[in-house]
Amino acid sequence: MNDIYSVPNYRTIMKCQIDSYPPPVIQWVKMIQGNDINQIILEDNDPQVIDIFTKQIGATLYETQLTYNPSEEDFGLNFECRANNSRIEKHSITLQRAEPPRPVRIPEVKPSSNTIELNIQPTLEFGGLPLLQYIVKYEQVGAPNSFKTILFPVVSNQSQTIEIKSLQAASLYRIQVAAENHAGQSVFSTPIQAKTFSGEVPQFSLSNTSCLDYRSCLIKWFIVYDGGSKISQVEISYATIHGNNKVGKWSKPIRIESQVTEYELKDLKPKTNYIIVVRLFNAAGHSEEKIRITTNLISECKIGCRSKPSVLIIIGIIASIILGAIIIFILLILNRALLTHYNYRNPESSPAIGRRATDDE
Repeated sequence: MNDIYSVPNYRTIMKCQIDSYPPPVIQWVKMIQGNDINQIILEDNDPQVIDIFTKQIGATLYETQLTYNPSEEDFGLNFECRANNSRIEKHSITLQRAEPPRPVRIPEVKPSSNTIELNIQPTLEFGGLPLLQYIVKYEQVGAPNSFKTILFPVVSNQSQTIEIKSLQAASLYRIQVAAENHAGQSVFSTPIQAKTFSGEVPQFSLSNTSCLDYRSCLIKWFIVYDGGSKISQVEISYATIHGNNKVGKWSKPIRIESQVTEYELKDLKPKTNYIIVVRLFNAAGHSEEKIRITTNLISECKIGCRSKPSVLIIIGIIASIILGAIIIFILLILNRALLTHYNYRNPESSPAIGRRATDDE
């Protein structure tokens, strides 16, 4: 037995499926007292019957559908679809009166300068009928005659985001939300308060820009005021500046996390002029600051930097080693040549030395 929820004079659809061969003769029956004695066979000409339709959806499977306009007396009664076949198959459906939906939840609130965004979550039990609309009432705290009510159509029975617009900046609002279906309206949610932002962009300044390396520069900024809303993103772009102050092609924006206040630009060209733009974003928009820098010709790494040997120094060391080896080789050759020349000029000295060695033996 299944339950169908509805309200008086609301188009209600009841369905059932029957497996039968040969094709069955199907009837819809309204059970007045829950037994076969008090029953009404529903026909197309019944004033409350909108339509009775049966179709074959499988080899031996049939689906029948009753579209019905219930009255107050119909709730709590059973409706049966019966198939007059060898088994006399039947299915029972109880028509229940639907209830208004349960109160909704508002788990997330996102204010901006002139709007407040609400994430609305209906409860799983919404009275048995689909939701129709959300009713939002709000007022500016401390402002007489500011109470307003607006309606938002329900897109689905899942969570939905709605936006209250045309609000005053830097103002506190009290908000409540209710859901509505064909059975009625839920009670309003617990009041929540949200304050719109002041509507200003961030204020900041660039400071301590230093190029510790000829291919990188460290950019730092100091936030003076966030504009009344959280800084959501930071972007940095840069371009080269030619001799006639002509700005070259801008780089793609580098997106940085909002809490970061410094960034090292890398892979720059040595001895080159650059213009750098830093942008800070919040709910009201963005502000930007510009600065010009010139990268160094050679590395000027200071305390705290890892030493990077210069190519010229490495070449000089290698050249010194090669030159030293050549000099030593030349000296050895000269020494050999001098000894050879000396022996040639004094041939007796060598035999004498040899004879002296023999006498000693």
